[in-house]
Amino acid sequence: MGENGFSMAVPCHNEEDILQNNIDRIMVEAEDLENKWELLIVEDGCTDRTPDIAGEISSQHERVKHLHFEEKLGKGRAITEAFDNSNYEKLLFMDADLATNLKHIEELLEELETHDMVIGSRYKEGASSDREVKRKVLSKTYNTAARILFRTDVKDHQCGFKGFRREAFKEIQDDIDSEHWFWDTEIIINAQRKNLDIKEMPVDWKEKRDSGVDISQTVIHFSKKLFKQKMK
Repeated sequence: MGENGFSMAVPCHNEEDILQNNIDRIMVEAEDLENKWELLIVEDGCTDRTPDIAGEISSQHERVKHLHFEEKLGKGRAITEAFDNSNYEKLLFMDADLATNLKHIEELLEELETHDMVIGSRYKEGASSDREVKRKVLSKTYNTAARILFRTDVKDHQCGFKGFRREAFKEIQDDIDSEHWFWDTEIIINAQRKNLDIKEMPVDWKEKRDSGVDISQTVIHFSKKLFKQKMK
């Protein structure tokens, strides 16, 4: 069991344009919440200046750790590596673009007092989601399929804002096969199988990137992942 406090992982792949500003914003928010916290920048096989920027930030702030990996691990494995190198009882992660409003960090931490896992949701009542139409349609279709196949009550499996109690995460992490984007869904499915106490909380979320998404290929990819997991 870790110490009281929270560890936040921020997986990064080629984020040189936004990293400094967004890490500064997270630290300002964290300072107002608890005495004990740490921020782990998981630099995931970057080919730009992200490693240099992350290293400079960590050298200037003792609460910031920089985990460097030459190869691209994928989002799921990067988060797992961060949590394995963390110190505190509450484990959080947030996408580097800060699409989820930082005000929700405090609420998530409060929910972890009484729940094993807390999921940010763009589609639960009370949430706000600002994104391009084609991605919203794809996302809602995917989440509906996941709910039907795995009988979950979760409305948003893929939001990049989640938190865990350390013991709960340790209980399920070895059952996760995916290392990339499907990791978010798989970890919810396995948490449900283990009868963990899952809380889904609405968040304010705003898309920060030009997706350039290929709808047909994305549908095929996630459909394969869902049915492979169902067979498992």
